[in-house]
Amino acid sequence: MITYPQLQQSLIQIDAEMGASEAHGLLNGLLCTANKATLVVWKQIILENSEPNNAQIQTTLPLLATLYNETLAHFQANLASISPLLPDDNAPLAHRLEMLAHWVDGFLYGLGLGQANMTHFSKEAKEALSSMTELTKIDLENMIENEESEVAFAELFEFLKVASTLIKEELINEEI
Repeated sequence: MITYPQLQQSLIQIDAEMGASEAHGLLNGLLCTANKATLVVWKQIILENSEPNNAQIQTTLPLLATLYNETLAHFQANLASISPLLPDDNAPLAHRLEMLAHWVDGFLYGLGLGQANMTHFSKEAKEALSSMTELTKIDLENMIENEESEVAFAELFEFLKVASTLIKEELINEEI
């Protein structure tokens, strides 16, 4: 499985348009819309600012393909929940929270880019989407790293998994 540090380092080396968490969020958002060109569109956005002859791109492309295949396989599992690609628990909480917000940014961008039809969303899905949008505005400057903050982060992470999975299920059921 592709890890956050592995993908993040590779994306930094090619001056990618976004980091690992946002790229993973974007992929999940696009997959929710059942966009047929997901892989092509996703790679184009990520590689948009990269130099075409950059040798590091040849290392990054297989990582992106693997992440795409892993995410798609996980996505197609009937009851599998979406799980954001984030730094591990040893990273500072502020960094993990920032990357969680970037994942949500990417997810929402993917939904918009894939022209997700949200007109028939349930009340719960609309609330989840609204809460996700609010999460992107999080203020990290005054954050205190302590046990309570870690618990709150874990709860937020679980909420995000449930919320994004609910949105996925409602969009996929809309397609059927």
